Amino acid sequence: PLLKENTQATAIVGEAFSYRVTVPSTPHSATLYDVRILDDLSASAADLEFVSVTKISGSGSWAPVNTGTATNLVIEDPASGIDIPAGEQAVVEITVRLQDTATNVPGLEFTNTAAWTYNQLDQDPSSERPGEPGTTGPMTIVGPELVFTKTGPATLNLGQPGSFTLDVRNDGTSVAYEATILDRLPAGTDGG
Repeated sequence: PLLKENTQATAIVGEAFSYRVTVPSTPHSATLYDVRILDDLSASAADLEFVSVTKISGSGSWAPVNTGTATNLVIEDPASGIDIPAGEQAVVEITVRLQDTATNVPGLEFTNTAAWTYNQLDQDPSSERPGEPGTTGPMTIVGPELVFTKTGPATLNLGQPGSFTLDVRNDGTSVAYEATILDRLPAGTDGG
């Protein structure tokens, strides 16, 4: 199988983070030709999209690219192929972004599985074979948890001003960006 690992345990919505993929998880006794890493991000419980892929290690001058879509990745080198000599491994880092969708809420735990294929003969698609998939450990979406408190007088006399205090605190584990407080006064009330 391949080895797919998280590089962090948590992520916030909008954040780009990376998975590290090692193919194969333990060195194989034969050369693996034209390796392709298949990563269907839409199969994850979280909504993810592709950002980039980087070669971390592996012999040869191959350069990984995504020839699939933003959510159904095919990581390969279409020019010369990702060839892994006998007894060696290839390591890539796939960077994805946690999309801002209704699905991605703080507390959601998700994993991600990738599969792979290789050719037994160089540049011979008819010799393609599947490798076993690998799944990451769970990651958790974290986010702001805003707590709002409004304090002030319980009653007001007509024509006399009253002061209220609006307090917002973030008990979450990430920054709350562009927070807005909207205080709606009852109809017929002058807020001046």
